[in-house]
Amino acid sequence: DEDYAEYLAGLVPEEEQENEEEGHNPVPIELSSDDTEEKSEISAQDQSE
Repeated sequence: DEDYAEYLAGLVPEEEQENEEEGHNPVPIELSSDDTEEKSEISAQDQSE
């Protein structure tokens, strides 16, 4: 496990890791927004029917 941690540390500088911990990772945000958009479209179609 320690070797893997060192491997990740080599890939991502500590500063960037701190930013990610603060929630600057855009991937989850994009996924959540896509889910809400899809649900909105589905609910709109159900209402039109």
